[in-house]
This record gives sequence, C-alpha cells and structure tokens, in this order.
Amino acid sequence: MDVDSDSLPVGWQSNISLTESFYTMFETELLTDVTFTFKTDEDTVEVKAHRLVLAARSPVFQVMFYGQLKTEDKVHIEDISADSFKLFISCLYRDDEDLDEDSAKLVIEAAHTYQVDILVNRCSDVLCNSIRVDNACQILQYAVFYNLKKLKRKALDFIDDNAAKILETPEFMELPNETLKLILSGDTFYTDEMKIVEKMFEWAAKKCTEQGIEQSGIHKRRALGDTFFYLRLPTLPLSDFTKYVAKAGFLTQEEELSIYRHMGSPSSQEAICTSIIPRAPRKCHSKYMTKYRGIHSRLTNIKTSITISCQKDIFLTMVDYEADIIKGFGIVRPNDIVFSAKVSIPKLNAKLSYRKMCQYISSKYIILENPIFLRKNDGPYEMIMEVECMNDHKAECFQSFDNGQDSISVDTNAPDTCSFTYNDNIRFIKGLTFLNCSNR
Repeated sequence: MDVDSDSLPVGWQSNISLTESFYTMFETELLTDVTFTFKTDEDTVEVKAHRLVLAARSPVFQVMFYGQLKTEDKVHIEDISADSFKLFISCLYRDDEDLDEDSAKLVIEAAHTYQVDILVNRCSDVLCNSIRVDNACQILQYAVFYNLKKLKRKALDFIDDNAAKILETPEFMELPNETLKLILSGDTFYTDEMKIVEKMFEWAAKKCTEQGIEQSGIHKRRALGDTFFYLRLPTLPLSDFTKYVAKAGFLTQEEELSIYRHMGSPSSQEAICTSIIPRAPRKCHSKYMTKYRGIHSRLTNIKTSITISCQKDIFLTMVDYEADIIKGFGIVRPNDIVFSAKVSIPKLNAKLSYRKMCQYISSKYIILENPIFLRKNDGPYEMIMEVECMNDHKAECFQSFDNGQDSISVDTNAPDTCSFTYNDNIRFIKGLTFLNCSNR
C-alpha cells in the first residue's frame, strides 16, 4: 500500500489482519516513534519504524529500545545501506515479503546483525534455490561468513558436482585462501587434478600481480600459503608432475623427492599434501550388465539379496531394478500400488519400506528417502530386498542358472568406490546409486 498517513481513510483498519495493519502504519509512517538515518553522497535518508514491532522481532532492538541504555529517537546507521535496511525492516513487519536472490543478499547482513534468525534462515533458503555456476562461489562465501550450515552444504555439493565449470569462473579466482582450502579439501571436488593445479597456479600469479611482486615460484607458493598443501600432487600422472610442477619452482628438493617416492610406492606416507586420495564424483552408480544363463519368470513375491563391498565411506541413496512389472487382466488406475518393497541391511539394523504406484511404473528405481550410511571398515554388508506385487501385477525378472557366478561387466563412474555381488539366482536388483563422502 503506497500511501501516506494523511490519506488513510477513516476505518482503514477494518477487514485487514494485524500484520497488514502494522505494515500499513510502517509504509505510511503513521505513529512511528524511531527514525534511522543514513548518510549518502548527496543527502541524509530516513527510515521510520515502530520500536515495539522491532523489539518484538529482534533481541538487539529490544535491548536498544527498552534496555538500561536506551537509544535516542534517532539512530544513525553506517554499515548498511538505506535501501537494504528498509527492505530488512519491511521483512520484520511481514513474513511474506517477496525475496529473490538479490534481495536475500541485501537482507541477510542486517538479519544476521540484528539476530533475526528466522529471517536469516529464510534468506538462506532463497539462496539455496538460487545456486548457479556463476554465483556458487559467492553464495558459498555468504554461507561461510554467516555460518549457514545448510547453505554451505548445498553450495559445496553444487561446486563439487560442477567442479570443472566452477574452476573457469571469474568468481573462483576472487576467492580467499580459507574458502579455497574448504573447496579443495573435499574428496568430491571432482575434476582433473592437473586442471586444479593449473588454476591454483594462475590464482597465485594473479595475487603476485596485485601485490606488485615477481611471479616466481617462491612468491606464488607464498601467495598460496597453506592452500598449496590441499593440492593432491601425488595423484598427478608422473609426466604431468615432472613437466608442470617440479619445474615450476614451487617445491623444495626434499618435497619434490617426497612426492616422487610416493608415486613410486603409493603406500608411502611421505607425501607433503593433506590428502593423497584421488578425488571421486559425489554422485556415483554401479550397474551390472550380466550375460545370463537362465530363464525369465513372472513372480508375485520376490526375496533376493546382494553383498555390498565399499572401498570408501558412502551413502546408499537408490536401488535400480531390472524387472518389468506386468499387469494382468484387471483394471488398473494410476494411483493403484504396483508393488511394495522392503530394503534391509541387517548389520546396521536398517529397514526401509517403499511403494511404487502405477503412474510411475516406467521408472525402474527405488529412492531411499533416508540414505543409508555404509562405513568402509564395517563392511561387507548384506542387503535384502523383499518385493510383493499388488493389484494384479507380477514382476518379470531373470532367474540365473549360475546362482551368483554369472559373467559380469560393470557400468560405473567410480570403480574404486563400491561394488556388489549376487547371493542367489534372482536378478531383480540391477544397480546401486550412492554418494561419496566429501570428508570435509
């Protein structure tokens, strides 16, 4: 409502909510009792509000207006722009104020300063849904600075999943050392390690230029600081390390020899880097293509199991199945349940239930709403799957003659992460989808 207090009609309060009443008073500056002032290049800008409303939303305002050291009627603000502050105050008056990426960035600083946690979280949610390649680094900076754990996780997941593209953004080149260390520390920041090394050398050269110093190996190393140790140099191909790193002047002779020794003997613990584990994709799958010897069977009830072996800690998120779900002669409606399934891992006492409806019959996977954490050192794990077909449906799947000894080839983007073997002759399970742990 873009009006002033003098133009409000008699009885303006009728038929509107308490929230809308207060917001109208804010917009029209009716009965305001505190004024915030902002110096601009040309003038002084004022934002007027009501102490009671602000104190009801912020503990900082409560102390400011009603504490022992009460503030005067005018409060000068220096660290936030007038536009940002007015939008922030507007959000205090009404929880449904529209926020987009740009406005959330403006509001979050004031919301954090004045300890309005509900508004901080709302801005965080807006930014969570706004992450793109061109802004992911900046949003991660917001998450780190304001300690927003959910936003931080979302931003890092996105950066990990798009590592090669993120490296090429101008925003990546502007990141400070601490944020670079956070990104590079992740096992799932997955791209060619040599590209990461080249980009960090480029980042260091840029810092040298900004500081007006020679772009020597020593100066670049100094610019990188501790970030240098988050480069996984021992995982580089020997030829790349020799050609591009050893000759760049970054390493002492002792450090260089340490990495060469590790390359020659991977079990060696001499490498100078914080991690010598090759990076891996965050989202992974293992699917089996089997040269079957057996028969197709149509079954109403299925019970089958596999043994899962992990070379890393992972979260199991989805099970792919190979069976075709065939309906009988009855009438089937879209919302009818095709089958129910139970997935259990006895060693972990984990049990999950799932129901697939007819309208989703073409999607041959079962999403585990609560991913199951599989720790490398606690495996292997037996996973049991029980399926009951319903509403005149049957599952057409393969029964092997080889009882787990089929000739198997694997389609996977993480060959050193997770695999499974069949424990019986039912070939209902086709593959697994899982998340690698970033170990940040």
